[in-house]
Amino acid sequence: MGRLHALIEQMAAAKVGQAELNGPISRTATDVQRLFMNAGYGVMADSANQIVMNAKRGGGVPMKIRTYRELVNSIKAAMETRIKVMLAEDKRKDEKPVA
Repeated sequence: MGRLHALIEQMAAAKVGQAELNGPISRTATDVQRLFMNAGYGVMADSANQIVMNAKRGGGVPMKIRTYRELVNSIKAAMETRIKVMLAEDKRKDEKPVA
């Protein structure tokens, strides 16, 4: 996710050659999507797949950048939520029942 986010911000900051970054963004998002799918995180995998589809679509660069950023923020929010759920589950497991 860090690499994907870095590529998107690099695209946003570039003055020329922004469209050339669509290929690396698409490949990186495909890798991220596979990782999430193999781990069983379907919602995050779907968002990564939307990034891949956005990279292959036509349209203006500003619109693509805005969409990329929204999808990355969506994935990060889902990751944070999943981490909180996992920590809460671990905390419940560690608590010993009082008899």
